[in-house]
Amino acid sequence: SQCVNLQLADEWNLNDDATRTRAVNWFNAIRTNWPNTILSANNWGGQVSDANLIDFITRAQPDMICFDTYPWQSVWDNNAPNHIGPPLGGPPTQWYGHLRIYRDISRAFNLPFGSYLQTFHAVQDYNNTVYRDPSASELRLNHSGALAFNAKVLIDFIYNNGSSSLFTAPGGDSNPNALYYEKADAALRARNLGQALVRLKPIDEATASWTTSIMFIRGRDANGTLNPLPVNFYAGPTGTNPNTDWVADRNDPYLRGWVVTNTGTKNNGQPGDVILSWFKPLDESFDGTDHTNQVYLMVVNGLTATNGTATDCAQEIKLNFLNTFTTLDLLDPVTGQLTNVALPIVNTRRQLTLNLNGGDAVLFKFSTGAPFVGLSTSNTAPYIALQPFSLT
Repeated sequence: SQCVNLQLADEWNLNDDATRTRAVNWFNAIRTNWPNTILSANNWGGQVSDANLIDFITRAQPDMICFDTYPWQSVWDNNAPNHIGPPLGGPPTQWYGHLRIYRDISRAFNLPFGSYLQTFHAVQDYNNTVYRDPSASELRLNHSGALAFNAKVLIDFIYNNGSSSLFTAPGGDSNPNALYYEKADAALRARNLGQALVRLKPIDEATASWTTSIMFIRGRDANGTLNPLPVNFYAGPTGTNPNTDWVADRNDPYLRGWVVTNTGTKNNGQPGDVILSWFKPLDESFDGTDHTNQVYLMVVNGLTATNGTATDCAQEIKLNFLNTFTTLDLLDPVTGQLTNVALPIVNTRRQLTLNLNGGDAVLFKFSTGAPFVGLSTSNTAPYIALQPFSLT
């Protein structure tokens, strides 16, 4: 009776008709035995074709779908000890692409999706792949990026065995390392933001051709080259626009521009990606009887580095809005408290300045008098601040 989630399949070949039918029959046979438990299935990102995944969902009706993709890797080097070559850095473009696919399919069926997080290292001889421990900024982006794409469940792979990223060998709870405490902080932030995010869903897309409810403010690599984009994001006919498709007044009635500055010590001073993701309540009743069409905005600092601290990947993100309102309701990711933030006027615009460490995020809505879903001004939450969040 206390089981919250039961994953009934892991990386089954749902492209095979017989295997997919077996999974469908399995879900349909046991569903009534687990009325209050989330019954889910998992595949690796890109394992199942969209058509076969849709067929599985249609017939099996799982409560949740899930995927695992582990973006933090190193070069496979035949001449290096254990074949571990130099680390491969971000941005995790392929992972974003898988998030986008699961996001779109899950919301088409009005069911949640989950994402596995990488907290392990491994050398896989059978496919010449080296998974390395993530850095602090990468671990944080693994959380925040998934949440920005509307993931409702985050699952660590793995916790405390010998290949864990969070404990020194031979593993076990008695040997936590520095990344363990980064994980604790990232998990708390996810829980605090999750008070609202579990009650939100993406706003509608403006076109069926590409994604508009999420915008990438495109960063650059250390040489100044624009970062690549995930599939189904549009950066103009030549693909060279500094941001993906965005039109004033379409996602919200206020945003008019932005400035991103690398304030850390990584990436040769070049700015990294910033993700803006627009949400709305899962149900209009969450706004109360006096309000409708409330818009929420999540901002993620997507700059990471393979080494160093999350502070080393800090960015200042300035968002400029029309001068038609004065304050924002912001959910502080560190405290879990709801904060009303007054925005100063800068060159005729209301400006919000966010100072986010690598991989960190914030969530806010425009102050309209409507309640902040899942929150009240009297909410309290456990406090931890390993990597503080700041507004200026």
